[in-house]
Amino acid sequence: MFLDESGDHDLLIKDRQYPVFVLAGCVIEENYYNNIINPEINNYKLRLFGNAKLILHTADITRNRNGFEALIDKKFRERFYRETNKLMEKLSYTILACAIKKIEHLQKYGEYAVDPYIFSLFCLVERFVFMLKENNQIGHIIVEKRRSDLDNRLSTAYSSLKSTGTRYVKAKHISYWLPNELEFRGKSENINGLQLADLIASPIGRNVIGKASHEDYRIIEKKFRKYKGEYKGYGLIILPK
Repeated sequence: MFLDESGDHDLLIKDRQYPVFVLAGCVIEENYYNNIINPEINNYKLRLFGNAKLILHTADITRNRNGFEALIDKKFRERFYRETNKLMEKLSYTILACAIKKIEHLQKYGEYAVDPYIFSLFCLVERFVFMLKENNQIGHIIVEKRRSDLDNRLSTAYSSLKSTGTRYVKAKHISYWLPNELEFRGKSENINGLQLADLIASPIGRNVIGKASHEDYRIIEKKFRKYKGEYKGYGLIILPK
């Protein structure tokens, strides 16, 4: 599962335009990732930009910077989004995501409010373990690096989770299905799975706060983990309830 976020995890930072934190997980079978997804995304980058080393990053895409300057052209931008949506629909992956409405979260829990990133991670680990048990497969979590102090806090919280478990998943089950510690990888390493998670996170946040959904979210809806056809609570967790 590749993890990336949208929004600021800091509860003291209040962005009225985007008052949500989203942690998006992109779950991919390892062989399929290596043999299909990596070549497909690299070919897509080459086809559009002539550079497989280009790093897909929503902030750069929306601001036409760091290799995305060509998006200033309206026709090319339309082609870019058309090709990107086609790629996201074509590839096989499952989405687990948690969206935390920061203002409501702080109002509900006050000084006891848990860091949205850590809270989201716990929710996604639970659902990921359920998925792994259903498919009888061992899992691994890859996270995009942030600041070293934030990564250390996250790593410590994850280790604690594996030793204490959650309300719904025992510690021994988490340790069995997720035997390794978190793997942190930098944006500059050009990890396509993390870039796919990046493209997924922002459309989820926009939808949760009531902004108009585009084609990308309609594709994402099809990819959420579902139970009896329902994805809310299973593939997408929105908190507080």
